[in-house]
Amino acid sequence: MTDTHTTMLPLSRIRLDGGTQPRAMLDEATIAAYLRDIENGDTFPPVEVYHDGNDHWLVDGFHRVEVTRRLKRQQIEANVVQGNLQDAQWRSYAVNQRHGLRRTNDDKRRAVEAALKHEYAGRYSNVQIAQHCGVDEGTIRKYREKLSSEIPKIANTSERTVTRNGTTYTQNTANIGKRTNTEPPALERDTRAPELQPAPTPMHSPAPRPEPQVVSTAPAPYTTQEPAPQPPNGNGVSMPGQEPAPQPSNGNGSMPGQEPAPQPPNGNGVSMPKPAPAPEPPTPSREPEQETLDTATPFPHTINGVTIHQSNCCLVLAEMAPESVDLIITSPPYNVGVDYDDYNDNLSPEEYEALMHGWLQAALRVLKRDGRMCLNVPLDTHNAPTLGFRFFEHCQSAGFKLKTTIIWNEQNINKGTAWGSWKSASAPHVIAPVEFVFVLYKEQWEKTSAGVSTITADEFKTWAGAGGVWTFPGERRNGHPAAFPPELPRRCIKLFSYADDLILDPFAGSGSTGVAALEMGRQCILIEQSATYCKEIVWRLQ
Repeated sequence: MTDTHTTMLPLSRIRLDGGTQPRAMLDEATIAAYLRDIENGDTFPPVEVYHDGNDHWLVDGFHRVEVTRRLKRQQIEANVVQGNLQDAQWRSYAVNQRHGLRRTNDDKRRAVEAALKHEYAGRYSNVQIAQHCGVDEGTIRKYREKLSSEIPKIANTSERTVTRNGTTYTQNTANIGKRTNTEPPALERDTRAPELQPAPTPMHSPAPRPEPQVVSTAPAPYTTQEPAPQPPNGNGVSMPGQEPAPQPSNGNGSMPGQEPAPQPPNGNGVSMPKPAPAPEPPTPSREPEQETLDTATPFPHTINGVTIHQSNCCLVLAEMAPESVDLIITSPPYNVGVDYDDYNDNLSPEEYEALMHGWLQAALRVLKRDGRMCLNVPLDTHNAPTLGFRFFEHCQSAGFKLKTTIIWNEQNINKGTAWGSWKSASAPHVIAPVEFVFVLYKEQWEKTSAGVSTITADEFKTWAGAGGVWTFPGERRNGHPAAFPPELPRRCIKLFSYADDLILDPFAGSGSTGVAALEMGRQCILIEQSATYCKEIVWRLQ
């Protein structure tokens, strides 16, 4: 029986850096919703940690821990399971399948890849790993082939963990050798004491929510049994899951699976025909409830020095090395109802504030001390007349410093024709057809190291000496509703970075920053959560 107990655990004792977070990112909207729910008096179930005698490794409850940290609380209720880091990693690949925030393709991909690379994977079949990760068996096969050079070799290929008749054990298929001293956790049901097993209730009470994160009460996904040995069928063909049993010789003196022995001619001097082959046994069908992972385009994907991540930017930024980026060029969503592919641009004010605060702080962390950021936002919109100024406040709050502001006159006629009351002083409306490019920096504006500039004299005089107004048209692309043209990042890259500097766009959209970086000879990281837009980026860069 697994040794488990529930206690109040100090946040300072919980380790988050053990590779037990298969999600591609923390969701800022979910964190904001949790904060509101706690303010309303809602309660949450304990998080799950594994204790190896020294460290407590968080397995399930990353959003809850982050909410507790933001509330400046010192401890959180936790179910503590006795197990080492490897046990915790293996368990983490199975969480959030039926509860909590719905997993994205990137979440599932990370769980599958991590599981296949894990030292425990060699003991389990593709079907068992698929059950554990909550995907279909075909996905495991595809990724096993894709990662074949990276997956560790099985130390003893004659051993396999199997489950038969409700009993899980390690089987030596060759009847030789000894079992290894360290075995992966047995594939068994949750054997914790009933009072420690989570009840099958919603994430918290009273209000249901779209992202209830809870330790699953269902049997562990690795209880799928391997088929028990079956007798051969009437054709002498073994049943699925069984090695062929020896069969008596057929009428022409050959065993099933052998070429028939030469036969004497019949009475007419004609050889006897070969026996008809036995019919193939039916192939067992896959379990329909498993999720299928799209494996068409693997990400991260690198093209000529431009790396594309299909993920939420906050998680990728959290995994990047601090002070590694020279220049950020981006235009985040404005929360004005744009119809993006898979992003809700109608968040509540609290959710949007949390999103802006989260990514700006993460971006500041990865920026070098002398790093810069060019942030493109509108001056105003019909529904948000102070939008640009609010963005500037977000940047200041996160710790960015403003160097200058460029006015981009994109000559967008649509922005200039929101008249309001036509030919009347009743309620006229004017929107300037321009946008801001805030030029910000982290700690020091002047570059601390020498580099090679690629801007020409004419470009410098035109772009830096034109009174801070850039005039060129906006982008019109069928695949993305709010793309900016490559000319915008092209000018920013040449003005504010050296050759071979690292450029980052955490909201890559249609990939214009990557197109410009490739043209200008810079390294570049693009982050975009939409699979559709990522495919568009790959197409443009190729």
